[in-house]
Amino acid sequence: MKSDMRVVHTEKLLRAAYFELLREDPERRVTPTELCRRATVNRNTFYSHYESVDQLRDKIESELLSAVISSLKNSASGKEALCVICRMLKENENFAAITLDQTGSRRFLRNIIAIANESNLTKLNREQSDMDADYKNMLSAFTIHGAIAILRYWIETGMRQPEEEIAAFIERACTQGTRSLSRRQPKS
Repeated sequence: MKSDMRVVHTEKLLRAAYFELLREDPERRVTPTELCRRATVNRNTFYSHYESVDQLRDKIESELLSAVISSLKNSASGKEALCVICRMLKENENFAAITLDQTGSRRFLRNIIAIANESNLTKLNREQSDMDADYKNMLSAFTIHGAIAILRYWIETGMRQPEEEIAAFIERACTQGTRSLSRRQPKS
């Protein structure tokens, strides 16, 4: 049990140090040496957990992606899924700020966009079967990138509003915008 607590503690130190270094310079390539120095962890300890700093980043991203996918699948509504995502962002504030920042992990953001797009298109195909595929894709892009812009604003302003309020705003903006645009689909 004691060793499990040390592993958890070491993981927290490494993650916190990783985020601190990226916050200081989002474009930096974090090295194991500077990560260990910042985390006050021995390099051998680091290498007992990870082969590289990239593996640490990949693990963090993978855990968050799995949580996003799970929230989308297990949520009864779009608003509920957004609440879960907002809560995850708040719980992982450092990672959220770096990821949704313009200089953040492009791969992670692309994966989130792809997951959200698949979810959007499934819903649009079910509800708007007569709509042109390009138009569905534009509606999906509109809602996803609008939601990301709102989340960026929320993060940049210190996440002052409750998660539920942000989720409700995103859902309302996306639903009303999509509803308005889906009625005005241009004829080909």
